[in-house]
Amino acid sequence: MRVIRILFITAAVSILALPGRAQSQRTSLTADNLVEMALERNREFLALKQRVIETQALLRQAGIRPTPALEFQGSTGRPLGSEGEEEYSAGYFHTIETFGKRTKRVNVASKSVELAEAELAEKWRQLAFEVKTRFAEAIAAGRK
Repeated sequence: MRVIRILFITAAVSILALPGRAQSQRTSLTADNLVEMALERNREFLALKQRVIETQALLRQAGIRPTPALEFQGSTGRPLGSEGEEEYSAGYFHTIETFGKRTKRVNVASKSVELAEAELAEKWRQLAFEVKTRFAEAIAAGRK
């Protein structure tokens, strides 16, 4: 009976001590911490970050040369009973880029990367401004 009472008291003391420890480890929030949290959780900002990655991949793809293709084809007349009518052909296909098409594609893709990065930077500035403004308003309201 005494052992059960000691276990119960120990469990009760440890349960009551947990909330006190959690409150003592509480960190104060700063404007920079709030901006960082907002950037990690804002879906529009995360979508713009993903868009920058996509445009960089498109830039990389724009600089790649098209691969040539090699094709072989054969046919026979045996299944239809017309022996001797056989055809064989081979083909090589190579895309020839004329008038600087690749450089134009790369230029357009690099402009789209710059645009996506500018949109990301603008969203970062807007979000940081909004969070810092609301943080300042909350501090001002708390001081009143």
